[in-house]
Amino acid sequence: MTHIIGKPVTLTDRDIKERRKALEQQYGSEATLRRKQAQGTISGNEPLALRRFDDLDYLEEARP
Repeated sequence: MTHIIGKPVTLTDRDIKERRKALEQQYGSEATLRRKQAQGTISGNEPLALRRFDDLDYLEEARP
């Protein structure tokens, strides 16, 4: 099996905000997902969405 890695992508602050907004529209806020996770009621693609929120948080913190 061959794996292909794409070109590196640089996200602007605007890109990050747009991705966060899209996640919030589809899954609700990050805080809501964290509460659901703590209660053990997180389901479907919500864990993946929470991971994406974590990724966006990391990118925002890594900004110079």
